[in-house]
Amino acid sequence: MKIWSPILPVVIIAIASVSFAQAQQYDRLMFKVFPANWSEQTQADHVMLSNYNIKGADLLNVSIFKGQEYTGKPEQAFAVAWRSFFKLADTTTAPHQRRNYTVDSDMFFTGAEQRDGPQGKGYYLMALYIMKNYVQPIIIKADNMRVFEPQQSDWQDVLQQVVVAK
Repeated sequence: MKIWSPILPVVIIAIASVSFAQAQQYDRLMFKVFPANWSEQTQADHVMLSNYNIKGADLLNVSIFKGQEYTGKPEQAFAVAWRSFFKLADTTTAPHQRRNYTVDSDMFFTGAEQRDGPQGKGYYLMALYIMKNYVQPIIIKADNMRVFEPQQSDWQDVLQQVVVAK
């Protein structure tokens, strides 16, 4: 199963409010809702979003990566993507993954754990959207679960509202 080449580090993002901007598309994923006032930088294989300018917010890292073709079972794609992102051996176990569906019934998997990663120690959540022969990951990182927990419900809503291009 082929997923993607090495992934660049994620970028720090701060969520300060529940106000949302207009829809934005990244590769094959369109976000119907996304926190407002975020700046955006496009890199070779991902989009970095940040709102450093919002004072008093809990910092989170968010990166939306370009998707890649894949063959194999969707459940295996998550484990391969996780190991690729963290540069882990093929025998390393990925965290427990949860099957989710967007409001349009498109499948995506999420999994998270506290660990060392590209941005140091932290709580990392991966959402991997599954399309026909194609996957596209999103990485969200917080300093720890305690920081992420108050935002978890809002992020679950954002992830479920994503529109997947067919």
